[in-house]
Amino acid sequence: MVRAVVAERMERHAFEMSNLMWAVLFLDRPIAAEIADTIVSEPRLARPLTKDASELNSALPEPFFALQDTLVESARNLARVARAPDQDGAALSKAYGELTAVCVSCHAIFIADPAATETGANP
Repeated sequence: MVRAVVAERMERHAFEMSNLMWAVLFLDRPIAAEIADTIVSEPRLARPLTKDASELNSALPEPFFALQDTLVESARNLARVARAPDQDGAALSKAYGELTAVCVSCHAIFIADPAATETGANP
C-alpha cells in the first residue's frame, strides 16, 4: 500500500523533473522557478508519530523522510537561483544537479531496494 503512494508521488515528480530539465536547459528561469515552487508546495508525507503498524507512514524508513526534506530544500534553492537576476546558467545548472542528486538518492533506496518501502527497513 505505501509503495503505491510513493510510486504515485514519484510519477508526478518524473513529470515535473522532465519539464524542469527543459526549463533549465533553455534557461527559462520563470518556468524553472515555477516548477521548483510546485515541488516545494507539494504536500509531504508526515513522519510517523509512533511505531504503530496501523500508521501508514510507519512503513517508510527514516531516510525517506530525510530525503523528502532535502528535496524541498533543494527545490527551494533552485527557485531562488532561478529568480536571482545576477546568477548565470552555471548556477542554475548546479542547483538543478543538486535537486536531481536527491532524486537519484531516493531512487537508490526505493527502486533498487523495493523491500525498503514495504518493511520500513533501513537500507
